[in-house]
Amino acid sequence: MAKMWGNQDAANNAPTYQVIAHPRKYGYEATGTLVYANTTIDEFVGHTQIGVFGVGVGTVSADESTLNNPNISPGWVKKTVISGGIGTLTINYGGNTYNNTDVLTVSSTNNITNATASITTNSIGGITSYAFSNIGGGFINIAQTVVAIANSTGGAEPLTYNANVTVNAIGQGIATMTINAGGNTFPNGALLNISGGGLTVNAQANATTNSIGGITSVTIKNAGFGPTVNVAQTVVAYTFANGSAITANSTAYNANIVANSVVNEVGSLTINFGGLTYPNTAVITISGGGSTTNATANATTNATGGITSYAFSNSGVGFTNLGNTVLAIANAGGQAFVGTYAANIVVTTLNGRAGRKLYETLVAMKGGVAGNTNVIN
Repeated sequence: MAKMWGNQDAANNAPTYQVIAHPRKYGYEATGTLVYANTTIDEFVGHTQIGVFGVGVGTVSADESTLNNPNISPGWVKKTVISGGIGTLTINYGGNTYNNTDVLTVSSTNNITNATASITTNSIGGITSYAFSNIGGGFINIAQTVVAIANSTGGAEPLTYNANVTVNAIGQGIATMTINAGGNTFPNGALLNISGGGLTVNAQANATTNSIGGITSVTIKNAGFGPTVNVAQTVVAYTFANGSAITANSTAYNANIVANSVVNEVGSLTINFGGLTYPNTAVITISGGGSTTNATANATTNATGGITSYAFSNSGVGFTNLGNTVLAIANAGGQAFVGTYAANIVVTTLNGRAGRKLYETLVAMKGGVAGNTNVIN
């Protein structure tokens, strides 16, 4: 007589007799060999997952502990899982910028029919409620469900916030200047323009003068930028506040001021994606990369709140490693904008008996099925 089962975890060792009568696709019967390790819903019985699994001695205790089901013994076990539709959802966060015409879809690893729902939104486009148009079918595991929201034509909704801005270059700028001679007759507010020496973006400084127009101090207004800057090769030119040139002569404007030191700074940023819903007061902060002082920049946004440009308010100090820089975007009060795919909605329950599991030991074997180390929960 031919063996009706074996003790190895393989299809040709599963019970060869009928374990399902009148399966949907396979004629009169489905044997254990045919049903071996099946995890597909609807394969043998409508909206049901049925599989035959080999269970080893070492895994029974784990199965029983997890499932509290005494029907599992070492040997060959038939597992039946009832599937169904989605029962309820929980809106953890409604997000913003959604439309009442958007469609919420719930899918899973192996469900048969996706669930769909319409949504209701508030004044900022946050999702406040939903109504199922189809609860779907074939769901057996809440943990495997995926909730997605698309517009009425199936296109993905845009991100809120989620700008992608990266540091493009770090280098050097002018840190300090030395006043060898302050000259005379300069107006308060005169500008010093520093170029050359490797600067690809010129630096600029504001002058403060005394009663005879001599420059007594200099404040760096813009450190400029260059990959590497040699202060000895820089050139200083003077202009009035309106930008017209100041020409030195023997009796007027004859100052001697030179760049004295450089600072390692952030040179430029790249806006890969401007995001949405940022205010014009958003502040970009760059830290890390060896810096001792963070760089900051003010963002400019378009009509949808996407960041289109920036202006440094402080290019930072001590940046030496581009790869280790960290960029964050916050409001004027320092509160970070946390980007998400807007709403956070999860499946809370399945419908009816969906997810219920039934186990039947087909063949109990003292030594169990060899080679099986998987818990079949």
